[in-house]
Amino acid sequence: MNAEHTIYNVRLASLTTLGYICEELNPEDLNSGLKNNIIIALTNNISNSLNPEDIEPCRLASKAFIYSVPYASQNFRVENERNFIMERLFLACTHQNEEIVENALHCIREIMT
Repeated sequence: MNAEHTIYNVRLASLTTLGYICEELNPEDLNSGLKNNIIIALTNNISNSLNPEDIEPCRLASKAFIYSVPYASQNFRVENERNFIMERLFLACTHQNEEIVENALHCIREIMT
């Protein structure tokens, strides 16, 4: 998936696109494999790294994850997948970038509702 591409701008464009897809499409419009790939791509880009090349992908992924919560219903039924997602979101809550922290908290709120 391009959300983990080695070319930085391709990675950013892919994460932005995933955010729009999650915001605009209903979860039932995609099969479970595609939804799972989206969740994996987003969670793999969420971190608390201070490396400048990791901050923008993390910001975009955490923002997109807000809209992807309905896509993750199947993932939350599997304990290790649920734990991995929540671990990443809690990790993002410790980030020094305020927008990433705000996005992560928003995601957690969406999950709880």
